[in-house]
Amino acid sequence: MRLLKVAASLALASVVAAVPDLFKVRRDASSNSTCVSQSDAENIVAKFMTVMEHTDVNAANETVQELLSDSFTETSDSINTIAGNALGSITFPNKVAYIASILNAPAPRNITTLKLMPAGCTNILWYWKMQVGTDLVPVQGFNLMEVGENNKLLGQLIEFNSIAWAVNTGFTVKNRVGQNVPVPGQISASATGLASSAASVSATSVLPLLLTAVVSYWGARL
Repeated sequence: MRLLKVAASLALASVVAAVPDLFKVRRDASSNSTCVSQSDAENIVAKFMTVMEHTDVNAANETVQELLSDSFTETSDSINTIAGNALGSITFPNKVAYIASILNAPAPRNITTLKLMPAGCTNILWYWKMQVGTDLVPVQGFNLMEVGENNKLLGQLIEFNSIAWAVNTGFTVKNRVGQNVPVPGQISASATGLASSAASVSATSVLPLLLTAVVSYWGARL
């Protein structure tokens, strides 16, 4: 009986050893594997950046139509906060709405990748910075992209320093003591000043409508 148990254990171990670790498999286009690779992530984000910049709107439209799945959605409380949407709600409920927004909004400038990596098997984490509007305050944020078959984006979550975006695009933002943000010395402080400001935001023009489109960049559910 003891020998039988040992034999069974060895057989089970050999079966387990023969099963590939799917979390280590890469999904390069040439290998037909199951997980997003670093090269996949770099290729997808490079395409996404050309859509954000849309220097050629027709070319950007072709790229984004191919890049996004038909069921694509985007969620961002950073955008929802500025646009006046309910927190936690889907910001762009479908591919058509997202494409119309991103291609008709003013393009950000000098988009720079700070960190880019696969996150698990079917996601990409992209940490970026860019210049927006007047560029008074640096804008940095994250896109968490969900990748499906053929490296199409199923959706993404985006969060960024929305106060900085609002200031750069014409909103008046005040901190807890009533000072307009950015205060002197805060322009070059990317994290300390704005993070500690309990801000109230008010629109000075028709920017709520514009920002619904502009903030969709970021890129990055931006």
